[in-house]
Amino acid sequence: NDVFELFRSQFSGTPPTVPLNPAYTSPPFTGTEDVEDFALFPNGAGVVYRADQDTDNIKEIYRVVFGFPGSVKLNPALTTVGQNVETYTVTPDSASAIYRANQDNPAIIELYRVQFSSPGVSAKLNTTLAAGENVTDFAVK
Repeated sequence: NDVFELFRSQFSGTPPTVPLNPAYTSPPFTGTEDVEDFALFPNGAGVVYRADQDTDNIKEIYRVVFGFPGSVKLNPALTTVGQNVETYTVTPDSASAIYRANQDNPAIIELYRVQFSSPGVSAKLNTTLAAGENVTDFAVK
């Protein structure tokens, strides 16, 4: 009740039985965690979702590759209440995610890229921003 999880179902109508978050390896969400949203890989091989899976009210992004058990946190760990991944997208080559977060400074939202082959290691894409400045939007072609 009031716990939002992510499931996958085949088009054949088979009912979803196992949540993709935290996929197969952890117990289901207990009541304070929620999946906020998700984005499918353009090649259809998996999904990235945003949730407060590890720490209540700290939203991070996770990857699930269909057919393989387990979800993987993509961004480096966020530890301070108020730190969040704000928005994200999967790149057209299905190899990485681009996201906005206040990862390095809780007062500044910046732009990052994480390659699926190196979860937890992100590269900042914007130049240095001063206090009060934020990356407010982005597009990927």
